[in-house]
Amino acid sequence: MTNEKIKRMFDAFYQAKRIRDMLPPLPQGVMPSYIQYLDVIHSLQKEKKISGFPISVMP
Repeated sequence: MTNEKIKRMFDAFYQAKRIRDMLPPLPQGVMPSYIQYLDVIHSLQKEKKISGFPISVMP
């Protein structure tokens, strides 16, 4: 890996952190991992690998 690629990678990490810091806070009781789970479920539904939404997301 060249120095230029390493620099570009760190720049991308920095930009991603800045973008994440600008997002509004999550609602009370919602963890960041929940968002990742919902994203995976949504992606699988779009690919028709699963149907419906058989689990409860919020208590």
